[in-house]
Amino acid sequence: MTKGSVHNKQQLSWLISWEIFFWTLLVVGTELINSKESELQYQWKYPNLLWISFIIVPIYWYYFTKKKSIVNAINHLPKELQLSTFPGVKVTTSVWSLFFLRNVLVFLILSAAQPISGKEKVNSTTSSGELVICLDVSNSMNTKDIDPQLSRLEIAKGAMNELLNNLSGERIGITVFAGNAFVQLPITSDYTSAKVYINEIETNMLSNQGTNIAAALATSLNQFSPDQSGKTLLLVTDGEDHALGTDSVVNALQQNEINLCIVGIGSPTGGPVPIDPNRPELGYKKDENGQLITSKPNKKLADRLAKQTDGLAVMVNEPYPSLDELLTEINQKNSRKKGTLQLEVQRNNYQLPLSLAFFNWLGWMWLNYSRLKRRKK
Repeated sequence: MTKGSVHNKQQLSWLISWEIFFWTLLVVGTELINSKESELQYQWKYPNLLWISFIIVPIYWYYFTKKKSIVNAINHLPKELQLSTFPGVKVTTSVWSLFFLRNVLVFLILSAAQPISGKEKVNSTTSSGELVICLDVSNSMNTKDIDPQLSRLEIAKGAMNELLNNLSGERIGITVFAGNAFVQLPITSDYTSAKVYINEIETNMLSNQGTNIAAALATSLNQFSPDQSGKTLLLVTDGEDHALGTDSVVNALQQNEINLCIVGIGSPTGGPVPIDPNRPELGYKKDENGQLITSKPNKKLADRLAKQTDGLAVMVNEPYPSLDELLTEINQKNSRKKGTLQLEVQRNNYQLPLSLAFFNWLGWMWLNYSRLKRRKK
């Protein structure tokens, strides 16, 4: 057995011993820290990432089984890599280089797995508020004056679903109304449920027909949380108010700092109202003189309500309307009502293993710098 072979075996034995010591120390140390008696108990945020550490096993197997020794492994590397990583130095120094690189890899994995322990308080600013959709389900919403295939209600429901797809975290409530009003969906963060409820809305939900906007606004107003900032009430209607008397409700909206937005549905020329939307053969509604009743959107009412509440009125006469202006209005109003929350979250301690990885990388850099200096001499 040659002297070099003995030397390599000694280094291999030393390296294996050191690896056993390193991993034993790491496992025992982390278990002691995480024991029930310890005040430093922790858990891993991404524990599955720890399995990546086993990549070291095939690396070592490759070097010490496939290539027989560290020297052979170095000799089989490309020349450029030999010069940059093992530039004409002793095998012992190469072992230290491998040691530092191994540590960098291990501590980076530990940092990525993110050990978390204890609690810390953080301040969070929230601008998301509450949005209550108040949807008209009176018979006039069955009018197909915008598109011959789609009623006003169907267009309104499609627009509301699209609106939900573009909201930024507001909690949602739904009120439906005709001659009276009731809550279809209480305030919730579940957008999926909200879409289901919207799709199920029909004009036959209320037997008391008409368009009582005052009742609709009053019922919707009561849905909002008392201490919530950033409140928006979205009234979707063709605007044919048969009850009037909205002034007192408008005052209540102003006092509660509720932003009112109105979406008016219908073409300027209007259209006839079906007797039964599910039975078109019955024809359209007529007045006492036998004349067709034409339903037209009440733009003046929408504009008046928006002006009284410093809100926004948008008239829709397209089958697939864009509500970008409405979204902008909601976002702007909510951004003025920001609140600060103090949240208690788990403390993330990824910085410690990340620092150890950095210092081991510095050790590897220093080792290679020392080699380059010796090589130049």
